[in-house]
Amino acid sequence: SRGLGDVYKRQTNWYEEMIKNAPITQSNINISGGTDKVSYFISAGYLYQGGIWSTNSTDKNRFNFRSNLDADILKNLKLSVGVGAVINSLNYPRSASYEIARKMKDMAPNIPVKWPGHDDYYAFGGEGTVNPMALADKEASGYSKKIAKNLNVDFSLEYKVPFVEGLSLKATMGYTQSDSWLSLIHISEPTRLR
Repeated sequence: SRGLGDVYKRQTNWYEEMIKNAPITQSNINISGGTDKVSYFISAGYLYQGGIWSTNSTDKNRFNFRSNLDADILKNLKLSVGVGAVINSLNYPRSASYEIARKMKDMAPNIPVKWPGHDDYYAFGGEGTVNPMALADKEASGYSKKIAKNLNVDFSLEYKVPFVEGLSLKATMGYTQSDSWLSLIHISEPTRLR
């Protein structure tokens, strides 16, 4: 059987244990076309960005949409309509990244990530220390989830004055709506946090 002294003879590279490459995926599609009287443009996109923590507790998903329509509705009158929408979903551990990074920097290299033979329990280095991996693990310390939605709509009418070359009158109206929600889940299981 291994004694406690054997546990502390380990060498933990906290940077290698905790940090990974953050994957990113982005996709877009654009459609445009029209006639001599009407033109349109439609764009939709998706972005996924993972976080750097090896616990996979940080990610971002973004959906965006944009549409523009221009139409000559009368000889000298043009209508333009634009619609844009963005939805962001952010997931991250309850602890801020700077706090996790600070604990990672301060954690002694002879402390293991988890206690040997007890994979459900994060190791700690004594009173006042917190295992940074536990802080980055949403199952151990909790998480934050933020959803933000933005909608923009704009209309414009442009009239080209026929008897004055280069003179036009333009009226513009816009509408913007923004909503966001933040959920914070705090998990307090000291035996799993330390």
